[in-house]
Amino acid sequence: MVKIKEYSGTGAKNKALMKKEEGKVLYSRMINSNRSNNYFWTTYEEIYKIIKENEDAKESYKNNFFEMIEGDDVVKLYVDIDDKSEEQLTNAQFEIECDKRVKEVTTNINNKLKEMYNIHEPKYTVLYSSRFDNVKISLHIIYENVLFKNVYHLKNFMSNIPNIDKSVYKKTAFRSYKCMKYAIHNTLLYYKTNHKKYKLPKDDYELFLNTQIVNTKNVQQVEKEIIECNFDKVCEKLLKESLHKEASLDVKEQMNNYTYYICDETIEYIKGVLNNLDVKYLNDYQEWCKVMYCIKDLYININDEDNKKKEYQKKLYKVFDEW
Repeated sequence: MVKIKEYSGTGAKNKALMKKEEGKVLYSRMINSNRSNNYFWTTYEEIYKIIKENEDAKESYKNNFFEMIEGDDVVKLYVDIDDKSEEQLTNAQFEIECDKRVKEVTTNINNKLKEMYNIHEPKYTVLYSSRFDNVKISLHIIYENVLFKNVYHLKNFMSNIPNIDKSVYKKTAFRSYKCMKYAIHNTLLYYKTNHKKYKLPKDDYELFLNTQIVNTKNVQQVEKEIIECNFDKVCEKLLKESLHKEASLDVKEQMNNYTYYICDETIEYIKGVLNNLDVKYLNDYQEWCKVMYCIKDLYININDEDNKKKEYQKKLYKVFDEW
C-alpha cells in the first residue's frame, strides 16, 4: 500500500507549499463534509496507484483527491459545467442532456480558439459525475493539448463563454478522475472524447494523465505555444466588438460578462488604443457613446482579487477623461 505524508490542520496548504518536493505535484484530500482538506506531494503514478488500490478494494469512497492549481502553473484549458434537471432523468435522457451541454460549450470555445489563435479541432475529453438520481448534471471538459500560461490567462479567455462555472478559474482544487467529494457518491468518470476511444481498463492510466490539469510537461502535439490571453487581447477584442455594435442613448447594459485582470501596463495599452481611434469617435456623439459603453464595462468589471479595483478604476477614468 502506498503511503503519503499529509499536511493537516490550520495553514496546512501553506505548510505543504513551504516543503515543496522536486518532481512531485500538489494534491489535496477532502477529509470531512465541511470540505476541510489535507495536502500532500506525490507523483501522478503514485496518486493513480492509490486511487486504483482503493477502487480494487471496493473502497472508492476514500478517493477524495483533488489536483491543486496554483497561480503560476501552466494549465490545460478546462471547463466545469454544473446544472440541474427539473426532474429525474432516465439514463438515455441524462445522456441527451449531457451531449447538448457539451456541444454548446465546446462549439463556443472552439470558435473562439479558431478566431483568436487559429486553433482548429482541438482535442478534448469529457468526464461526468455519476449520481444515482440523474438530476444534477456535472461535467468536466479537458482540452488535452491547449495550454495557457496560467489560470488567470485562461480565465480571461473563458470570460464570455456562457453556461459554465467561472468560479474554477483561480487558485483552486479540481477533482480528479475517479474521485468524489467527501461522503458524496459522485465519482468523476469517463464520458466521451472527440478524438479517440479509450479502451478501458487498458487505457485507464493514460486517461488519468490526460485529464490532470497541470500535467502539461509531456503533452504531445500541443496545438500552439503556451497561450497568453492577457487583458490586452481581451480588451482589443472587446473594443472591436463594441465599435461594431449599434449604439444609442438607450443602450445602457454591459457589453459582455467579462472579468478583467488589470495592471499599469494594461492601463497604458488602453490609453494607446483610445489615442489611435479614428477621430469620428470624438466628433460624433453616437460613435463616442460606443466607446463610452465599452469603457464603462471595463470600469465595472475590473477584478478585485488583489484589492486594487478602486485604484485602477480611478486610472481608467482618468485615461478616458483625458481622451
